[in-house]
Amino acid sequence: IGGAGNGGNAKKARSPDMIRAIAFNRGQDHFAVSGNSCVVQIFNYSTAVPESSVFTTDSFSPLSSTSVPSTIMKAFAPVTSICWNPFRREQMCSTDLRGAVILWDVEAQGALSEFNDHSKSAWAVDFSLPEHDLFATASDDCSVRIWHTSQSSSTAQIKAPAEVLSVKWNPVLENQLAFGCSDKRVYCYDIRHFDKPLYGQECHRRAVCGLDWSTKDQLFTQSNDETVRLWSVQQGKVNPTPLKEYHGHKQLANLVTI
Repeated sequence: IGGAGNGGNAKKARSPDMIRAIAFNRGQDHFAVSGNSCVVQIFNYSTAVPESSVFTTDSFSPLSSTSVPSTIMKAFAPVTSICWNPFRREQMCSTDLRGAVILWDVEAQGALSEFNDHSKSAWAVDFSLPEHDLFATASDDCSVRIWHTSQSSSTAQIKAPAEVLSVKWNPVLENQLAFGCSDKRVYCYDIRHFDKPLYGQECHRRAVCGLDWSTKDQLFTQSNDETVRLWSVQQGKVNPTPLKEYHGHKQLANLVTI
């Protein structure tokens, strides 16, 4: 849905209109959009996408040209990812190119907290479903950091062997966290044991820039090699052969998100 990056089509990546992040709240009635404009916009889905809109493989009805965001919040740098707290309707989190992590109060229309533990650009953020005040971020500083909304700094850090571009909590197994790196590999950790990953497997020909769990034991990965792959994860191990592989994206910038 959204894209980000600073390579490939470099001019497009610097465009002030480029969308880098989009996310729906848990109720699916509002969504947030942001990117190079340094503005986070919240839209009411029913207003932005009328029921009369038709989505087919041959045609796509875009957002209404008259759509007006219900909320606008000023960010401090191009936003790279957004995630809503699944249990606090008013709360969402974002990452940006400075490496900052911002916790937002949508109802108050402003930032609650800013965290600056990352030393380079942060690319992804994800809230845990089982532990709804826990979230994780991925960064070019070769780390995944774990945070709690009540703490002023990260509570834990996982050091990765390469830049980390994507991160997702397992939706059922609360201690399991997967992330994708620029070294073409996906790593999964049990956050109770940081000494070594449950697995680290090469899944693509280029950087793994997006991932998401389909179920507690199936994982989608997306790469700059222009493929999306579905993997089976059994007993903490990834089957070396993907269940499915999807094609269709054309890479115009270095990062896109699932």
